[in-house]
Formats: sequence, C-alpha cells, structure tokens
Amino acid sequence: MENISSDSINIKLSRVVYRNRVPSTYTWNGREFNGFLYYVKGGHEFDFGNKTVITHAGDFVYVPYGSAYTNRLVSPDTEYYQVDFLLFSEAGPCCLFDEIRIINGRKATDYLVLMKEIYDLYSVRDSSRGLSCIGNICKLIDMIMLNYERAELKIKGSNTISKSISFIMEHYNEDISAEEMAEVSNISISNLEKTFKKCYGTTPINYRNTIRINEAEKLLLSGLSISDTAEKVGWPNYYYFCKIFKRYVGVSPGEFRTANTGT
Repeated sequence: MENISSDSINIKLSRVVYRNRVPSTYTWNGREFNGFLYYVKGGHEFDFGNKTVITHAGDFVYVPYGSAYTNRLVSPDTEYYQVDFLLFSEAGPCCLFDEIRIINGRKATDYLVLMKEIYDLYSVRDSSRGLSCIGNICKLIDMIMLNYERAELKIKGSNTISKSISFIMEHYNEDISAEEMAEVSNISISNLEKTFKKCYGTTPINYRNTIRINEAEKLLLSGLSISDTAEKVGWPNYYYFCKIFKRYVGVSPGEFRTANTGT
C-alpha cells in the first residue's frame, strides 16, 4: 500500500460522526477510507489477524485505508468521534501510514479539540465549513506525522543523550542543573538542549519536571499527603509544588486526587 507524503496531500472528506451506539463486533474486509478516531469513553480491540491493538478512552487513533480487521468493544459504554476521509496520490487512493497508529492519553488532548471542531463544522453542512474541516484534517495529519517523526528521532538521538536520560531518571528529585545533565553525556549544554528538543519536543529541565509530576501523581493516589509528595519529588515548597503541578496537569494536587479516588 502506498503512503502519501505530507507535502502532496489531496483530501476528500467522506464522513464525520459521533458514535455512542456501537455494535459489540464489526468487521472490515478492506476499509474504504482512512479514519481518525478519538475515544471519549471505552475503547476497541482491533484484531488484524497477525496483530491485536487495544484502544482506551483518551486515545487518538489513525486506521489506514484498505486495512482489514475485526474490532470488538472493550466496554459497552464506548463512545468516540470518527472522521473518515480519502487521501490521493497520483496512483489513486492511498494511506498515511501502513499500520494503525495511536496517540495515547494526555498527549492526545490537542487532537480531541480538532476532532470536535471537525464534528461541529460538518454538522452545519455548509460548503465553506467543509473547507475548514479539510483544514483541520490537514492539521491532524501534520501532528500525527510529526509525532512519529519525533519518535524516530528519539531512537536516534537517545544514543547521544542516553547517559543524561539515565542521570535525570536517577536524580529527578534533586536540584540538578542542565550543566550536570550535559556533562554526563560529554556534550555541550546547547547540544543537549537541541537534541532534547528534537527527540522529546521539550527542554531537559521540563523533561525532568514531567518525571517529577508523573511520580507525584502516583504518590498522591497512594494516599501520601500533598506536602510529603512535594518533598519526595524535589519541590519542598508546598505552594510552589501546587503551582507547578497545576501548570502541568491542569488541576491542583487535591483536585487531582479527588477526581481519581473520590477522597
């Protein structure tokens, strides 16, 4: 199956739906469209014969044109946005990727915003709005291609900064500097920051902070107090920890725990 390049896209929008009454099992012998899905609730098990992929609420999914599979519900309350479209090359209809691709969880928030906009615009049934739908599909294509290009760069670039990554993982809760991070990989700070930006889309310090926040979420859900959590992850100032946590997660530590544990 031929893939399409991002600089030669010809798109035809086929269908936009919000599915909340989903059959327990459905089989495609050869998908007639490329598809973008965003799962609001539940998820699917995609069985491609030689490969099984499971999706969950919060996942953004690309399913290729021509793919054959059976999908089964993982939850009876499954709901999702679906955008079906055709991509064309000189040889005819084609796919963006040969295989299903998934953007998981929190990383998929921006994809949901565009999927909702496409759904709302499509519902108006106006020709000018149709062009806006195509524009948003192009944005989604750019985003998912960039995500996977970055994943490939991550594999290549991680060899250069692998010692720095290990150092950050081991000392994430300490007040380590960018200079120390660069020194363990024997590279300059500018080279370290450049490689991190290409591979992870962020700075070494933000990478360290993300590890801290992920660990803080686990500690909060385990029942540890907010002040003790702040101390353990490297932000002993309670108020500063709450400020940074809300910046990264979108809610305060207390609101996060209540939303996920009910306590």
